[in-house]
Parts: sequence; C-alpha cells; structure tokens
Amino acid sequence: MRVSRLSWSGALCLFWLLCAGVGGVAAQEPPRSIWLWSQHGFPMLDSPALSTASLNFLKQKDIQTIYLYADLDSFHKKSIIADEPEKYRSFIAGAHSRGMKVFALFGDDGRDTEGWILPERQGEAVTAFQNMFDYNKNSQPNERFDGANMDVEPYLLGDWDSALTERAPQYLDLSATFMAMKHQYLNDIGETDASQFPVGPATPFWFDRTDYPDIAWSEDSVSQPVSKRLYQHVLDIYDYISILDYRDFALTRDDRGDGVAAGRTDGIINLAASELSYANTIGKPVYIGVETIPISLPYVSFYEDGPDRMETELAIALEAFQQNWPDAFEGFVLHDFIWYQRLINEGPFIHGIPVPEPAAGLLLAGAIVTLAGRPRRPRGD
Repeated sequence: MRVSRLSWSGALCLFWLLCAGVGGVAAQEPPRSIWLWSQHGFPMLDSPALSTASLNFLKQKDIQTIYLYADLDSFHKKSIIADEPEKYRSFIAGAHSRGMKVFALFGDDGRDTEGWILPERQGEAVTAFQNMFDYNKNSQPNERFDGANMDVEPYLLGDWDSALTERAPQYLDLSATFMAMKHQYLNDIGETDASQFPVGPATPFWFDRTDYPDIAWSEDSVSQPVSKRLYQHVLDIYDYISILDYRDFALTRDDRGDGVAAGRTDGIINLAASELSYANTIGKPVYIGVETIPISLPYVSFYEDGPDRMETELAIALEAFQQNWPDAFEGFVLHDFIWYQRLINEGPFIHGIPVPEPAAGLLLAGAIVTLAGRPRRPRGD
C-alpha cells in the first residue's frame, strides 16, 4: 500500500493555489530530460545516421539532457563504453554541439542492480561507475559525460520492506560511495567546483511513506548516526534526485472511463510534495519523472491518454511546482525515449529505421513481472 502524501486539506490548498494562478503569466518550463536505455540506446550508438536523427529530434522537442545507459548490457551481451568508447564519444560530442547534456545512466537492464547495495556486490557497482570515470578521463572535454543518474532500485530486493533498517543504510552507504568517487574524479581532472558533474538517483515517490521508520545513518564510523526520513538522507547525500512520479494526472483525476474512480488525489503534485519541500529548504534540485510506457495500471502512464492530455497535466503541475517550490523544481524527465516517440507518433524510431523490441516483460507493459522471488513493483505503483 502506498500512503498519500498530502491530506485532503493539503490537496485543496494546492488546488486553490492553482486556481489563483489562472489568468496570470504562463509558467516558463525548464528544458526536459529523458531516459534512454540500452535496448534502443545501443542500436542508436551503432548507427551514426540514427544518432544524428535522434539528437535532432530531441533538440526539436527541447529535451536538453539525455540519461544514456553506460554500463554492461546483459541483453546485447556487450559493453560499448569498454569495448567501443568511440561510439559514445561521437554521440556525446554531437549532443554538446547542439547545446545538450548527456548523463551516464546506471540501472537494471538485466543486471539486477538492486543487489548492488549488498556488501558482497558493492564491488560491481564501484567497477561500473569507475569504468565511466575512466572513459571520461580518456576522452576530450566535449566527449565526456556531464553527470550521472543512478537507477539502482534497491527496493526490488525481496526483503527490502522487512529488513528496511538494514537495507536502507546499505543503500545510503553505496550512495555515499558514488559521491566520494565523483569527488575523486573531479580532483583527478583538476576541477575545484564540486557542483560539476552532478550525480543523483532515480527514486520512487514513496520513499517518504509514513509507515517507514526514520533511518539512523552516518557517512562514516566516527560520526554519530543521524535519524531522518529516508528521502531526506538521499537528498542530503546526492546532488539532485529524479523522482519516479508516475501518475497521469497532476492533482485530482477525472473519470476517463477506464475503471479508475474519479477524485483520486495522489497525483503528480501531491506525491512529490515532501521531497520538493525538503529540497527547497536545503537547495537541492528535484526532477519529476513521468511515464509514457503502457502499464496495466491505467493511472500510472500517459500512454493511453495521449500527448495533449500529458501536456495539460504537466502544465498544471509545472505551475504548482514553480509557485510552491521554486528553488527545488528543475524540470520533467520522460520515461522513456522510445515510448515517448510512440506516444507523440513521431521521431526517428517511429519512421524509417526498425529497432528490435525490448526483452519480454522488461517494460512492464501489462503484467507485473517477478524478480527476486516476489512480484516486482511497477515503477510508480
């Protein structure tokens, strides 16, 4: 069960704030970002023509940052960053020439990266992250990744809920390791600005669940552990977060004839309120992820609603975010590259260049798949 973030009164307050903004100056949206996994990212890297078409398409859609998968791909059985780094160099240089950024993306893609938080597997995570830094150090400045997005999803471990007080600190330990590696990299290249090369995780919206206990954690064995909500620790550690804020409505859902009762209030705004509020206080950026992949739960993805409905709901959320948390909200992140094109029915993967479909079950396009001996939670459930 996921617990609603705001009470009815809180939701109504946000509703009236939105109404008060009607008729005013339209909110200016920051450029968007997008996730690009190996299933389509690797074929794109293999094709200069497709890379060029993809970058031109993203530029046209004002998508400024690409989260591009940068690890071993268990489905294609290869690691382009290790074996064919020139393909990344060409793509990243092309993105930079268009004024875009490319973040290295790490996550499952058949790697079971939720297990990276376990002490016996943290070495895998360190190796994967270090490979990317080694790539950067061996590349020209215009060919380097600009940051990283860590989509590790530790909550997919079978005992995440039952062993939370053990697993959450392990996740925070790994997060602190990632950040220490980032600072070592900056030192190695002579960069003194610690804000460079931002590193942040993709986090579920429910890390602020009210039934989660406070987590006692310290970054080292000397400091006294501090008890905080899990999402607060995560924001303290990383440079930014991207919330998997997967709903197809901003505030209150209307009746769309899909079996979901009208009046649901756990929308994009409410589910991100705790994280945005804390981030606004400590000055950390928050990106809001939205889903375009078809999902069996009709209120999670915009795929069945179409692009016009998505833009309407995101405009409502944008105004609320900028009015209430202007120092935290940094923009929307679309999940993901291929399905966004299918949603709007345009783009290089729609017209002219066939690409193999992702592995069965990976996209959760219907049934909930099984992982680690239990049902896997769809992103955004």
